[in-house]
Amino acid sequence: MSQSESFIYDEVPYPSFVFPQTHPDRLATLGRLMGIPTASPESCRVLELGCGDGTNLCSHAYSLPNSSFVGIDLSTVEIDSAKRSASELGLSNIEFHQADVTDLDLDELGRFDIIVAHGLFSWVPDFVREAMLNIYEQCLAPNGIGYISYNALPGCRIRQISSEIMQYHSRNETDALKKVSLGIEGLRAVAAASAADSVYQAMLSLELDQIADRTPENVFHDDHSTVNQPFYFHEFCSMIAGHGLKFLCEAEPSDMLDKGLSDEATKILDNFSSDPFERSQYRDLITGRRFRSSLICKASNSPAPSPLLNEVDRSYLSTQLTSEEDSRFDDDSTVQFDSASGNNLKLNHPLTKFVLIELEHRRPETPSFSGLIDAARQALATEHTNEEHIERLRSFLMQMFLAGFIKLHSFDLASHREISDRPIASRFARWQLERGSTTITTINGANLEIEIPAVAKLITLLDGSNDRSEIVRMIKEEFAPDQSEAEVERIVNENLNSILNARLLVG
Repeated sequence: MSQSESFIYDEVPYPSFVFPQTHPDRLATLGRLMGIPTASPESCRVLELGCGDGTNLCSHAYSLPNSSFVGIDLSTVEIDSAKRSASELGLSNIEFHQADVTDLDLDELGRFDIIVAHGLFSWVPDFVREAMLNIYEQCLAPNGIGYISYNALPGCRIRQISSEIMQYHSRNETDALKKVSLGIEGLRAVAAASAADSVYQAMLSLELDQIADRTPENVFHDDHSTVNQPFYFHEFCSMIAGHGLKFLCEAEPSDMLDKGLSDEATKILDNFSSDPFERSQYRDLITGRRFRSSLICKASNSPAPSPLLNEVDRSYLSTQLTSEEDSRFDDDSTVQFDSASGNNLKLNHPLTKFVLIELEHRRPETPSFSGLIDAARQALATEHTNEEHIERLRSFLMQMFLAGFIKLHSFDLASHREISDRPIASRFARWQLERGSTTITTINGANLEIEIPAVAKLITLLDGSNDRSEIVRMIKEEFAPDQSEAEVERIVNENLNSILNARLLVG
């Protein structure tokens, strides 16, 4: 990236986000499941290239105080903001540097267990990409995990068309955000004027729909960038191979499943069942994939072609699934488990039912697999906990992990297990709300949307200085003056339990 391009980021800072898929626990767990003996996320060293204002890296540094973090960005404005954020949060395990990735002293930088580059690889010139890959090659630890996101082909061809329309329509506008609104106006006009019910009109309309969900700053940097280079998966694999690196898996576990594909698509993919790379490339061609968040490792490693079932034994588990009260787990009756997104699954395997119900009742704990097995042996008949049923449990848990119904972790990340009289919520989450964000991040790296002002206020009050009666009084005065104190107390307690279960309490 050139110095002039850094000025663009100084003028229009890239929006700050926390990216759960880059959390060290997620990356270490996936690496371990794929056969890489990764460092513990509780005591690892992490580098983020193109860290922006540091929000993402600060969230990880806050939740993992015994690990160390380094952020690098070309923008002086962004790095100054990142340093202020780290200071406001009292983080002593993080450092930020304004630097060009092409000028780094890699010996001085050292080795890292995790290296992350989100939203950078496709948006820099070729020589900067080469410098990035040199950093992964020289600075990634032997069993380290690298994360690189990039625009993917063939799906991004469609995005290129809409971007070029917006760029052309706004070519004479110099103000960045006016350029965005003018570009969207041009794209909307072209879509409306194109042949009714045509494939082309449908394609442009879909692009307008996804643009509507993004901020103007995001659209400016992504769709008005002078560099936006998408890649086919096989091209990406070839590039990293030239630097002694290889593809491991995608950062989203569900990407390992052929979900939602037709029978014909599955038949095509089955032709490449022995070659996971060819299978991945053809899956992209079939689905029109437009973005990838790929995990990579040193070429000297020999990762498994698919997740290892026996690694479940070393995992800690969590879920947001809920079941009906008094659901039976000690027989083969069917129990339905519901997710917050409206999806559900039905199970009749006693051991698996017990584990899911136990996880539900023990939230916010993240029990170990072995601990759950021990508990199951106390609650179930011996015939339900023999090795055959434990093997079935492993298989069910892996399927649910890949489908997003449960999460596997490398350590027990529950920070607090009860509500004290003077509750303390995550300082990072309170800091996000204080900055006007409606999205907050939990201790385990999940993002939650806080849409109710009273809930946002409640979380900001959880700084340890207010006891529960004071919290009830302040919420009642500001949001519910006409309700009884008993009713407000009930609502506050319900929300405190939800905050606890969401892993937002630290004291």
